[in-house]
Amino acid sequence: MEASQLRYPVLGIGPDWGAYAGTEALWAFHSISDLTDIGSGALNGGAVIGTLLVDARGQGFKITEARRLGRAGNPLLHFLGIHRRYAIHLTLVDVGPVPLDEVKAHILKSIDDHADSWRNDELIVGEGGQVPVDEETQLEEHKSRVRVTENIPELIQSIDVECWIV
Repeated sequence: MEASQLRYPVLGIGPDWGAYAGTEALWAFHSISDLTDIGSGALNGGAVIGTLLVDARGQGFKITEARRLGRAGNPLLHFLGIHRRYAIHLTLVDVGPVPLDEVKAHILKSIDDHADSWRNDELIVGEGGQVPVDEETQLEEHKSRVRVTENIPELIQSIDVECWIV
């Protein structure tokens, strides 16, 4: 299976690295270029192999191989070591349909495991004259949005995750 055959947007659920090693990370890919242009941190940190991709139809694919094709992005930033990105080719294996409730369970677990990534600290302190909103309320609002979604594109829209991290 080729990445070009996926129906976008695609949600990625895979191993995290660094401070979050041993937990799952989430990524949203709105196009093939989002999926095949990757930062050196994600590529070298082991976040690619084993990642489950769930496309807009709810079809699941495991990444079994990621082959670096060359540099991507701004050559000057790459040379300076500031923003190293690579074009990659992925080998995908079809794992069949993934139930929406299973995908939601991964996201709800991520909210619990990575609360600091899901909360808005500016809201907690009421920065800019905003009414303060405590962390638990924010996390429950995220969970509520996830629970009511009816398909993968809606689910991706309900959460704010990025494509591969640098």
